[in-house]
Amino acid sequence: MPRYRRIVVVDCAHHVTQRGNHRGVVFDSEEDREIYLDLVKENASQCRLSILGYSLMPNHVHWIVTPHREDSLAAGFGRAHYRYSQYFQARRRTTGHLWQNRFYSCALSQDHLVRAMQNEELNTL
Repeated sequence: MPRYRRIVVVDCAHHVTQRGNHRGVVFDSEEDREIYLDLVKENASQCRLSILGYSLMPNHVHWIVTPHREDSLAAGFGRAHYRYSQYFQARRRTTGHLWQNRFYSCALSQDHLVRAMQNEELNTL
């Protein structure tokens, strides 16, 4: 069964989430978080994706980002999540899927953007 096409509104803020497979932990050290952040930031820069906010939980992530091309979300997060999976599995000598399905994303209205940014702040407390 084919996947639904991802809807991306260029130059509009989006909420992006990704959860560990079977709700499993994807960050179990500060080093893991730093490596993941570096990968996302590096790929965001290359793929014309502006980062407005984020929160990293042990088993999932939330991002508020603005894509500046139609493929910015897929390319930026796809590459970063693939490379982080390689790192995670090599370090722990595991195989299989790290992430559950593909990442979720939706465009945000101005009102939703404000609320999403507030929620990201609260998520990290």
